[in-house]
Amino acid sequence: MSLLELKNISRIYASKFSAVSVEALKKITIEVEKGEFVAIMGESGSGKSTLLNIIATLDEPTAGDLYIAGKNISGISKSGISKFRRENIGYIFQDFNLLETLNVQENIELPLVLSNINPDEIEKRSEEVMKKLRILELKNKYPYQISGGEKQRVAIGRAIIINPKILLADEPTGALDSKSSTMVLNTLKEINEQGQTVLMVTHSLIAASKAKRVLFIKDGIIYNQLFKGSRSNEDFYELISYTLTVMNEKEE
Repeated sequence: MSLLELKNISRIYASKFSAVSVEALKKITIEVEKGEFVAIMGESGSGKSTLLNIIATLDEPTAGDLYIAGKNISGISKSGISKFRRENIGYIFQDFNLLETLNVQENIELPLVLSNINPDEIEKRSEEVMKKLRILELKNKYPYQISGGEKQRVAIGRAIIINPKILLADEPTGALDSKSSTMVLNTLKEINEQGQTVLMVTHSLIAASKAKRVLFIKDGIIYNQLFKGSRSNEDFYELISYTLTVMNEKEE
């Protein structure tokens, strides 16, 4: 059984200003296996953010079914969905979303604090996460005292401390310089190699080339997909670039 399954997922938004509705997603069907690293690429307005928000249970599909670890999300009550998300889904934001009044360790520990985990267990797990991400020496610093790349690694730590079934990343390098981007992408790759399932939305060819599979979304449908296989990052980058070029030429 796949870890993540989307079956004929559609999302229609009603316009506030006209009778015309917007179909952001059109009968999307995807399966993601445990341990995969999947990138989703597409232009602004293609539907990729809507898709990620539905997988994150932050938005509801108009039609279709979403399964995470075999559980049909539509069968979870509204009161239970927050608990399910908190226990099963890690989310990395483009702009970090760290709390400025909390230090690095406190930001990382926040999901466990909200879940009323034993304080000793919280401290043990946060220490393990900070060591894994090589940010232990930053534990007492505040977000304003660290770099963008370090902030994103803290955000990754906050997302993985719950041991999520799936880790979602929304343009995780979008606010970073090239050096920090490389650091964050290498961190995500290492986490994936340790068994974490990762699903990442990105505009970056460099970021996408780190994934094992790339899905291309266009006008609300999955238009194409590529598998990395035994290709190097450089060869996969070239293949992704070529595929995007062909897609754009067909549109013209």
